[in-house]
Amino acid sequence: MKTTKIDELKKRYWEGNTSLREEESLRQYYRDNNPTDDPLGALLDYYEQQKSITYDKEILPPKKSTRIFNLRVLMSIAATILLIMTAYWGLNFQKQSPHKIVIEDPQVALELTKQTLALLNGKIDQSSKTIKHGISHLDKTLIFKNN
Repeated sequence: MKTTKIDELKKRYWEGNTSLREEESLRQYYRDNNPTDDPLGALLDYYEQQKSITYDKEILPPKKSTRIFNLRVLMSIAATILLIMTAYWGLNFQKQSPHKIVIEDPQVALELTKQTLALLNGKIDQSSKTIKHGISHLDKTLIFKNN
């Protein structure tokens, strides 16, 4: 082959634009001429050497990890047991401990009711102030403005 055609094929090879026939002609050229200073020749020679390597051992399929499977099963069983125990404890606790306060004196009951309602009123006032404060900032957003 002419060196100009070889140079053109080498250029196209490095760009990735050669066909299989052209690559085979390049391989044949380097087999016949054996230039030692050309990197493409060394690369093609390396590819030929790698084609001849074979693996003689038997290829086994990968083993499934039973440890991960066992861990998943154990975690799901533990979560189920924990859920059942929590539900049982919660229902059992409600049945065993009724919070009833029996007050015989009507004046003490009235005073206790007033204190309880005052406490609830304070909590409701506090939460309503927080809600009013939050709502006052809604008019500043563009989402709720009418255009």
